[in-house]
Amino acid sequence: MADSEEEYRNQVNELTIIWDSLELQETKKISSFSSYFRKYKTSNILNHVSAKASRDAGFGYTVQTNNVPELVNALIKRWQSFRLTNI
Repeated sequence: MADSEEEYRNQVNELTIIWDSLELQETKKISSFSSYFRKYKTSNILNHVSAKASRDAGFGYTVQTNNVPELVNALIKRWQSFRLTNI
C-alpha cells in the first residue's frame, strides 16, 4: 500500500514491468493490459481506493468497501428472483 502518490506511481511502474513480461511470455504479443491499466485505471485507484484517498477522506488507514450494500443488493435480487420491478 502506497503512502504517497510518488510511491504509488513507483509501484505501478514496477508492476507494469512484471505484467508486460508475463503477457509477452503468455501471448507472444506486445503488452496491452498495462497500457489499458495506465490509461483507464491508475488514476481511479489513486483517487478512489488508495490509502491516500482513504486518509484524505478522513478514514485514516481503514479500507473502505461497498461490500454491505452489494450484499443487500444481491439478497434483494434473489428475493425477487432477479425480475425487474417498477418501484
